[in-house]
Amino acid sequence: MSESIDARKSLSRRSFLRAAGFTAGALGVFGAAGMLSADGWLEPADAQAAVDEHTAATYHQAHCEGNCSLKCTVRDGRMCLIQPSEWDNPKDRTVCLKGLAEIEHVYSSERIQSPLKLVGERGSGEFVPITWDEAWMEIADRLGSLREKYGDDCVLYQSTSENDSTGLLPSIMHMQIGLYGGIDYNYPNGIDPAFGYPFALYNASPETLTATRTLINFGANPYESDLTRAGYLNAAKDAGCELITIDPHFSTTAGKSDHWISINPGTDPALLLGMATAILDNGWQDESFMAANTSFPFLVNASDGTVVRDPVDPAKLVGLTEAEAALITGKPYIWDTVSNSAQLFDAAGVMPALEGTFVSNGSKVTTVYSLVKENAKKHTTSWAAGITGIDESAIVGLADKYANQKPAVLMVGYGSADKYTNGDIAGHAMTVLAAMTGNIGVEGGTIGAFSNNYVIGPATLGTWPLPEDAAPSPSTMDIYEMPYNENNVHAIVSFGDISNRVANYNVMTEWYKKLDFILTVDPFYSPSIPYADIVLPACTRFENSEEIGGVKVVYDRIMLRQKVIEPLFESKTDFEIERGIAACFGLEDLLPESAEEYARVRFETGEGFDGIAFDDVIDNDGIYALPFEPFIAFTDQIYATPSGKFDPYYETLLTYGQALPTYEAPGEVYDGNPLADKYPLKFCQPRTRFRLHTQFSDAEWIRQFLDDYIELNPVDMANRGLTHGDTVEVFNDRGSFRCPVHANESVRPGCTRMFEGSWPKYLKAGHYQTVTNDRFAERGYVNWYGTMIPYNDTLIEIKKAGE
Repeated sequence: MSESIDARKSLSRRSFLRAAGFTAGALGVFGAAGMLSADGWLEPADAQAAVDEHTAATYHQAHCEGNCSLKCTVRDGRMCLIQPSEWDNPKDRTVCLKGLAEIEHVYSSERIQSPLKLVGERGSGEFVPITWDEAWMEIADRLGSLREKYGDDCVLYQSTSENDSTGLLPSIMHMQIGLYGGIDYNYPNGIDPAFGYPFALYNASPETLTATRTLINFGANPYESDLTRAGYLNAAKDAGCELITIDPHFSTTAGKSDHWISINPGTDPALLLGMATAILDNGWQDESFMAANTSFPFLVNASDGTVVRDPVDPAKLVGLTEAEAALITGKPYIWDTVSNSAQLFDAAGVMPALEGTFVSNGSKVTTVYSLVKENAKKHTTSWAAGITGIDESAIVGLADKYANQKPAVLMVGYGSADKYTNGDIAGHAMTVLAAMTGNIGVEGGTIGAFSNNYVIGPATLGTWPLPEDAAPSPSTMDIYEMPYNENNVHAIVSFGDISNRVANYNVMTEWYKKLDFILTVDPFYSPSIPYADIVLPACTRFENSEEIGGVKVVYDRIMLRQKVIEPLFESKTDFEIERGIAACFGLEDLLPESAEEYARVRFETGEGFDGIAFDDVIDNDGIYALPFEPFIAFTDQIYATPSGKFDPYYETLLTYGQALPTYEAPGEVYDGNPLADKYPLKFCQPRTRFRLHTQFSDAEWIRQFLDDYIELNPVDMANRGLTHGDTVEVFNDRGSFRCPVHANESVRPGCTRMFEGSWPKYLKAGHYQTVTNDRFAERGYVNWYGTMIPYNDTLIEIKKAGE
């Protein structure tokens, strides 16, 4: 921990400001670059007989799901070489361009060197440098007065995936943290309830793909966004797996696939529902699997669609809140073909009927499977062809492969169909397909996003003990909803750049300007910085003030974050900054005293580390193998749902007509939307191997390979009189921005493609999220992960700038 600071005392500015030549004047919108120069830091070291050289290990980005363990060489105090750690599995000796680029990025001119205080209007980026003591005083005074006036829940805590604090601050200060996140969970909204479990992520180890015979990939682009794990797909293909990619655009992964099928954007649910109908039409369903392992035999009331259940024992509800009580349900009934009567589904000796309509206690009842077949009548293959733009024969062919060339996988990704208002319906339809075919709980058959970052392994880290009353304040909404709804948030504490997570950026920034206080912690001058009142310079993952900065378990290994280099400039680690904020309110004693203590306690209170000591990991160069067998969920066909069955019937969505997946068009890019007369192009924000959301947007070694531009099909370019490289204006009723345009035949006509993460400073004008759709699906508020921001569900027009 750094020097002890009492944030309540008046403290004078340190002399280093005068010595460094800092003035009291403002820096200007992007004037921070002038104080962040690292010129010369990458020059070759002077030749000498002896050099001070050592190596250290750290783990790299979690957000890309690579979690690469990196071996870093430091010479004369500067990081000069990054290599993969020497790991026993060749597939896991990984590092990508982003990792290699850290040699330059750590010393970037965008690094924030000292704490900054806003002196102009919020959004202007006009700052003066201040000392850490002054920063702590500002935080104590301003957050303290707001908490006293409005309550602890007036502060919203936000963080990115790469934040490396303990995450305990919102608990000990009772901050809000929001309900969900608005990003990346629309597929899981549709998939996970069927399993009662976060199945879209924690599904199966990627090694099991070698048993897969058919893999249908819906918009995922792992050869771009998860490059270090693409070897598992290569191994699957080498073992005979047929890889089929469904994507409006010709992606890198489409180019590696056996088949690429272009689809009208946002119509993936129609394709999946058409495939389900094709399976039923051709009798390819697995009725024995459905009867034994799914909720398809469950009886529902024909009048309202509710499941026929045994009454709940009132004693089970004693002491529960209304929300908790709502989760307690009685056992469902099936129609027993032996007794020709309704019986509890788990009664001894019953033989459930899969379909049929019956009378029980004077009421008409039917089975879920009967409703599935009825639902299929409005989702014919010819209907699906008209919606998706895919030939009917191709839809039937996909259904044939999925049902009969098994085991089969439906692979999802983030940044494709997930980012439409109907993405949850696509995920829901996948569960129906899996239930109909038995492609679940078997080696090589599953649904989900394949990444070993999310697979359950043999060990888990423990937690730091906190008082019983330490918990975040209840939240009623997420940050992306706050500009539109009444709430008690008056301040934000943000670790990392959250600006690009929002839609309709102009509305969001106007809300930022109305807040009383914003504190942002970041190593770099990211797009969020201009809206902060106080900016604190954080270390990168390669800098540390301690020898051990953290510990992580990725399913088959333990990894340490060792000190690679000393903190640069006036930066502090996320951990130190977290403790410093806590100290402003006398709460630092609730947190660990050091990052190493926190790592050791989490290791020692974890599970699955028998026979391994923390120092063993240190002695093994910061990485240690765990005993591991490839993981496959639900091989016992026992699910985490209340009934223990695979349950694609979502009774909670009856009000929305989605108890079974029923097609709904996207919210904005649907065919026939009259808005398309004015804004005829569909705006898509896929991911790229060159950055992680906004991270690495400023990395000069990477920028030489990826500039910031929007792509159009040459046909659409010609229709607008545009040539490759023209500066264009991209606009709709929500906002606009300017950037170069590039012609690319890989982009579907009528669509555009722009890789997410552009910083405004690299565009010609504006921010690309100003045009993004901010309408949310109403049913999202009852979904597991909340309502999602429909980034790709956006209509725009493009014209040459200045016309």
